[in-house]
Amino acid sequence: MSQGQTTYLLDQRPAVAGMPFDDSPADDETFMAAEDLPMGVLVRMKADQSGVETVKSDAGNIVGVVLYQEFFQQGLPASSGANVIKAGTPVAVRRKGRVWMQWDGTSVTAFDQKLNTPSAAGTPATQGQASSTATSANVVRTANIWCCRVPKASGDVGPDGSQQLIGVTVSYPS
Repeated sequence: MSQGQTTYLLDQRPAVAGMPFDDSPADDETFMAAEDLPMGVLVRMKADQSGVETVKSDAGNIVGVVLYQEFFQQGLPASSGANVIKAGTPVAVRRKGRVWMQWDGTSVTAFDQKLNTPSAAGTPATQGQASSTATSANVVRTANIWCCRVPKASGDVGPDGSQQLIGVTVSYPS
């Protein structure tokens, strides 16, 4: 006679940046990448409507988080020449729902804590990542992104151990 499952995970394990967090309802949309984009970062529509770019200077025109696309390899930062979604390529963006997002490692202490993202004054490697920093001039304050999984003290990292991840809920109008 077969034994049933005897051990269970009590928390969601991180996947890779940009992967859906769970199977909850979601709204995804495709946009054109206006610049090289790493997966799992917050993006906004460029002022000329030519495509999406990482959030750099303000929270205007944010459209959501870049979803993981299997046919592109993970790479951060885009400026390093790593494999990313290249400019001029269609990119899937999660507008509403839960997703694993790149995180800068700042302390996140509460479920539903509002998150921000480093701005152009920050380093290019962190632009578009989730951050709990709220007082720095180098941070864009966003209104529609919340923590849906408080990271462990040691941090949640992707399978290659190089990216810190946080589960977030995003809600940007379509």
